[in-house]
Amino acid sequence: MIRYFRVMISAILLMGAMVVNAQQLLVKFPSTVLKEKISGKLYVFMSKTDNEPLNSINFPLPVATTVTDISNVSPDSALLLDLGAQSSYPVPFKKLERGRYFVQAIFDRSHEFGIERTLADRVGNVYSPPVQLLFDDNTDTTYSLICDKLVREKEFRETTHTRRIRFRSDVLSRFHGKDIFINGALVLPDTLLKHPSARLPVYIYIAGFGSSFLRFNGSDEAAGAFTNDPKFIFLFLDGSCSNGHTAYANSDNNGPWGDALVRELIPEIERKYHCNGYRYVHGHSSGGWSALYLQVMYPDFFQQCWASSPDSYDFRDFSGINIYEAGANVFYDKNGNLRPSALIGGEIPISYVKTRADWERLVPGEQFNSFNAVFSGKDTSGSCQQLWDPRTGAVDPVVADKWRRFDLSYYIETHWKDLAGKIADKVFISVGEQDNFLLQGANRLFQKTIRENKIKIRLGFYSGDHFTVTSNEKLLHDATQYLNDSYSAWERHKAGVNGR
Repeated sequence: MIRYFRVMISAILLMGAMVVNAQQLLVKFPSTVLKEKISGKLYVFMSKTDNEPLNSINFPLPVATTVTDISNVSPDSALLLDLGAQSSYPVPFKKLERGRYFVQAIFDRSHEFGIERTLADRVGNVYSPPVQLLFDDNTDTTYSLICDKLVREKEFRETTHTRRIRFRSDVLSRFHGKDIFINGALVLPDTLLKHPSARLPVYIYIAGFGSSFLRFNGSDEAAGAFTNDPKFIFLFLDGSCSNGHTAYANSDNNGPWGDALVRELIPEIERKYHCNGYRYVHGHSSGGWSALYLQVMYPDFFQQCWASSPDSYDFRDFSGINIYEAGANVFYDKNGNLRPSALIGGEIPISYVKTRADWERLVPGEQFNSFNAVFSGKDTSGSCQQLWDPRTGAVDPVVADKWRRFDLSYYIETHWKDLAGKIADKVFISVGEQDNFLLQGANRLFQKTIRENKIKIRLGFYSGDHFTVTSNEKLLHDATQYLNDSYSAWERHKAGVNGR
């Protein structure tokens, strides 16, 4: 206890040379959770409505946030922060609307690539429970938070039908210079449980940004929709990483996730469960982009693909922005108006690119950071290049040209001569007519490309937005018919080949 107060007093004395005219925050780090000196970033999240701001979905608007770089934090130490001096969103703290806020702090000790996306999921981080504080105009007030909670690895409880996937990838581990694991969940149908020698196909589903394989944790109910189909073993992947979503692409920043999946994980699953060689890849949103990428880049490996509402895959319309256009700006259109990042009913803006990007300058692992991590290269310092200037939104044409490697529309058009014999009639792309994230534009451009170049890829627009389209009955019918026809044709072809 005496040591604790000495360290606290030392921290306060270090601030003594400053004339503080703003409210302060005293953040304590008890030795019950902190066992050694650490350095990193301290985040403080504040919200009037979310009673656990650390776990807010931050949509359509992110919670108020401050961040501070700190070093050599010792067990039982305390940091006194001048809230007015911290990097903050949406405005400097002194301009934040006064009132009662739920407040939480979290210390992020991670400096390297990892497979946990959010700060609240990163094992080893320490954080405070939420408290409600009154921020008023009294600049002499000092608030207190105690970071006495430790983020621990979440347990996955297997059930009759579910198995956890935690697979160490050699190619990813070599790339990052440490052990990297692929997380996921496997759902085994009744057919396999009753007939262990059955040879079944694999249905690979890649979830969108923010989803988690933990949805299957201890729940046969969550797995129920998959276990009723006797044909398939289902592999559920979420793509989460500290940069956002890996998209299962071979990235300069995230590493070779496509190779890890195709050359390591899936072959291991097929070996262990003696699968029959048919592989169907499906995903929604960021997972939809992943599915399309995998089918196009590994055309001999996957037999069929369904890309549902994929993230923009034609960068002439990256959610409404032509990144190749001279003078392109992701924040403002040609008339100087803010560009929306999300709409309701396909028309009414509820979020803007600049708003999200301003927040993501402070907080890692979010959507726009994710795009940069997948599509951009590295700068001379080894850091991820940024497509746009974080303060002005101006697009860097050199980085935009780097992104072209992942412009799947461009790739398919320019490589169709080689791809035609491998993926013709193997790709189904669907999108909602009122998509919330302005994804219709890229699909309309690609639809034109398909027609002009006689590319045999199926693309359909369906009633619904980014979320409701997944329950559109016509889409579900078309997708089911598409899968059944594909698998039946594959079985006939296989039987014919084997019968020769």
